[in-house]
Amino acid sequence: MSTETLPRVALCTPHGAGGFGPGYLRSFVRTYAVLKSEFTIVQADFGPSSLVALNRNSLVAIALHAGADVVLQVDADQVWSPDDVRAVVEPIVAGHARFVGAPIAGRVVDWQRVHAACARGVPPEELHRHGARVNVQLRSEDIETKRPRWFRFRERFFVRCYTVGLGLTAISASALREMAALVPAYPEPLAPGGIAWDLHPQGASAAHYCGEDSGLCMVAERAGIERWVCAQGTDVGHELGSNRFHQAWLAELIADDYRFDEDGAVALTGAAP
Repeated sequence: MSTETLPRVALCTPHGAGGFGPGYLRSFVRTYAVLKSEFTIVQADFGPSSLVALNRNSLVAIALHAGADVVLQVDADQVWSPDDVRAVVEPIVAGHARFVGAPIAGRVVDWQRVHAACARGVPPEELHRHGARVNVQLRSEDIETKRPRWFRFRERFFVRCYTVGLGLTAISASALREMAALVPAYPEPLAPGGIAWDLHPQGASAAHYCGEDSGLCMVAERAGIERWVCAQGTDVGHELGSNRFHQAWLAELIADDYRFDEDGAVALTGAAP
């Protein structure tokens, strides 16, 4: 396939003044080397501001101006593989989703979760996958029924969610433009044309404080854009966190009587991203 017909992906990382660890740099180089025959990386930008939401807004504006089909947000402390990028980007390119994230555990050990995993008989060598909560919130109606919506694509399993962290998340450019129409625009010298959109709002909502990750998901909710998490088929984590890699989230849901039967299956549409 010629580079003219390859999907155009913008890789965006807000890093502030913290820089990057060796795990991120290795992941970045491997991604570029392995996926250059599958995607055209039209942008690889690193937001310099210490304000993460401002960084993300600027990077999205630059990506859309660069003609990206898909915007891939990757945090500066993440460790991932090229296959993880395929997992979140390919469903969008195929038209089966417009917003896909990877489940990533937090940086702080939750010892109650570790004790619960021990009680379930999780072997010691697997406990590192059960040490922190995953950055995914299911939709309230799916929590009540314990029957989330889901689909399979290329041997990976995707579950509908309400919010997902942006540690490694892909969003179609068309979805971002629809979302941008719903939020304020503001002058941004770093963005082409000097304009960005407040796509990552932060603040109090529903009796708790929402970070920029949840803020973007809530804008997507207003725009009618479903969020999905690749619950089986990624292994992404924080380089220096308590839980470097985490793939136990789906197993924990099943252990808690969540069911993923045909009643929850979503028909794949194949519409343009």
